[in-house]
Amino acid sequence: MIDYISGVFSSASKPNTSEGQESTEMQPQAMPKKFEGKVVLVTGAGVGIGQDLALEFGKDGAFLALQSQESLNETEKMLVSVGVPSEKVLKIVASNKDSDYASKIIKETAKKFGKIDVLINNLEHEGLPVGGDPNSIDSLDYLFKHHLRNAVELTQFALPYLQKSKGNVVSISGCSSTKASASFPFEATINAALDMFTKSYADKYGYLGVRINTVNPSYVRTEPRDPMARRCSIIAVNQLVEKYAMDNCSLKRVGSARDVSRIVVFLASEGASYVTGANWLVDGGTSLCSQQWYRH
Repeated sequence: MIDYISGVFSSASKPNTSEGQESTEMQPQAMPKKFEGKVVLVTGAGVGIGQDLALEFGKDGAFLALQSQESLNETEKMLVSVGVPSEKVLKIVASNKDSDYASKIIKETAKKFGKIDVLINNLEHEGLPVGGDPNSIDSLDYLFKHHLRNAVELTQFALPYLQKSKGNVVSISGCSSTKASASFPFEATINAALDMFTKSYADKYGYLGVRINTVNPSYVRTEPRDPMARRCSIIAVNQLVEKYAMDNCSLKRVGSARDVSRIVVFLASEGASYVTGANWLVDGGTSLCSQQWYRH
């Protein structure tokens, strides 16, 4: 509820003065936090880009609704360590395979905080199913459901709240949307569809004060979700992928979650109040390189 949010602020609204006296000392003025009093919903907040986004928005004063398919305990510990009180955080465990995935997340957020100012569509999927052929129809169906459709549904369910708050949406797409990909044709197709959905809805709802943008990263280094994975062959696989990523990147380094999250936070802020329908590349120049990672 809105009353819930105002109540959290009221406890710190008065200066600490002696009884019956007014404070005459000049107190240093803290810089206002960009998202103070704002409700920010971040999906896929249990690891990687989503986890870093939770930290950045939390440090900037936001009330947080965080979704993950698995535990959010690690993210909560990190938030507490940087001074974000637990009462400002709503944890939502929801599988993106559930038919009510989007509606559940939006309803729980609105029930807790009474409004939504920012929606971050950081769609959480582990790539293609193990052993999946990236050229198969099954892969297309998988990516359509878990990446595109979930982003569309979350945006649609959030729009009534975003219209009231004059809020905004930032979706995580990918730089593969910018050029043909012989290696991952359907991932490129789905990302391109998400980019065009973003442009279309930005045009459709802009007159209501709602901004909608995407951020399009390339390969980003993140920690494996499963601690056991850090001690097995996935490390060797990631090292190989990172080598290809650097070879096909103008800046010759692998991106980090922070590289992406800083741009997302900017687009969600008032500093980007005249930006909508944009697809922001955060790829170190990967989209400028013509070489494919590998060809089937």
